[in-house]
Amino acid sequence: GNVPNCVVDQNGNHVIQKCIEVVPNESAFIIQAFQGFIPTLATHPYGCRVIQKILEHAKRNPGSPLEKACHPVISEIVGLVEMLMMNQNGNYVVQHVMANTAKHYSQQIVDNLIPSYGRLSRDKFASNVAEKVYASATQEKRRQIIMEIVQTPPNGGDCLLVLMMKDQFGNYVIQKMLDFNDSCTTLLIQQIKPHYHILQRLNYGKHIINKIARIEGNTNGVVRA
Repeated sequence: GNVPNCVVDQNGNHVIQKCIEVVPNESAFIIQAFQGFIPTLATHPYGCRVIQKILEHAKRNPGSPLEKACHPVISEIVGLVEMLMMNQNGNYVVQHVMANTAKHYSQQIVDNLIPSYGRLSRDKFASNVAEKVYASATQEKRRQIIMEIVQTPPNGGDCLLVLMMKDQFGNYVIQKMLDFNDSCTTLLIQQIKPHYHILQRLNYGKHIINKIARIEGNTNGVVRA
């Protein structure tokens, strides 16, 4: 019962991290003690660092007791992904899971977030994860994300794509989505172009217009700031 207390302690968390570094194969008990405490530990400035360190060591030691002990905790993180990614510390834990664990966990995160992608992309911290989600997604899942954000809401008003393009965080996610030279990029550009009249009035919008102009090799289309 002392591990979670040590993790959130200014000095104790360094002891825990040292154990993981020096004797990783004897450190499985540490990650096991995290079960049920993920909402507290993953959102804590020290706790999130310890989890990241454990995931890095587990990746370097596949099949080790530490790596095996991580799976229930990773599953817990995946189940709490939406809450964690909106947190200033938790979003780093989610990004670490996507970068350092088996591919099926990343795909679960992608699947979990498709319905709320447009909303989470406009959150300061969650938008960082949204970029990683799109990068990790298969072509089919990228297409699903795009089709999700271009739907007209039932009560009228702007679709999520327009809300994202108007938003200080969401517009950056759209720019990142345009970085992939695939059929989904073409689809996304087709969906953005009818909204150029809105984008031309926005500082953020000009970045998107200019990016599309560069993708299409049309430097004449570049809008000067």
